[in-house]
Amino acid sequence: MGCLIPVSVGEYGFSMRTLLYLLCCSIFILSACTPTLPPVGHVWSVDTTSATWHEPVGAQALVENMADSYPFFMGVEATAGSEVSLMLAIAEGEAQDFCSRTVMMPEMQMSRDGSVAFGPADYVLANGFTIEDFKLTGRFSEDFEQMNEVAITGNLNLSTAPPDMLPGSGDLSACELAASFNIDCNTCRDGQNECMQTHTTGVFANRVAINLVEITEADCHGQCEASAENPECE
Repeated sequence: MGCLIPVSVGEYGFSMRTLLYLLCCSIFILSACTPTLPPVGHVWSVDTTSATWHEPVGAQALVENMADSYPFFMGVEATAGSEVSLMLAIAEGEAQDFCSRTVMMPEMQMSRDGSVAFGPADYVLANGFTIEDFKLTGRFSEDFEQMNEVAITGNLNLSTAPPDMLPGSGDLSACELAASFNIDCNTCRDGQNECMQTHTTGVFANRVAINLVEITEADCHGQCEASAENPECE
């Protein structure tokens, strides 16, 4: 609508009207293509208990036997253009777990329809779990109160699974536990047969009124009791 300026070409090239026309159209196109980004400081609580595991077959029963579901938060740290950078933090009830480190998920791409995508990229979760070719997609609601339609794919390196995720006394490795559910581990990039290719959908996130704190070292925050006995803390 704002581009209806008559065009004329002067004797020596573009006229002022032409330049104004081009400038107007450029601004119009950019505004039409640039998505509205969630505000910096927004935080969502991610619910993984509703996830459906499509790959590998039988993973649903395996995950239900894990000792901990590791709920987590994600919060907007920065935005630029069509990119959103998130901080991920492990949750302890309705608050952040100050004994666990946080990790960044930088430059997530966002479209005008609210859909977002990160990866594929190798990624290390806050609990140390390593995922090769990790990819996450989802869609924000118009008011940014929710993220729905979340899908996750990647090659999980089960050798990096935290010990407290495994049931029992830890006598079985993650791949041995998977084998008991008729799930075979596949080859990781380093050639070791300790990975599991996964595809998960049904994860969602709801906005919560908390502020996340960046933590670069586990068991070293002032609000973590273990920090008092950790000689590696500054």
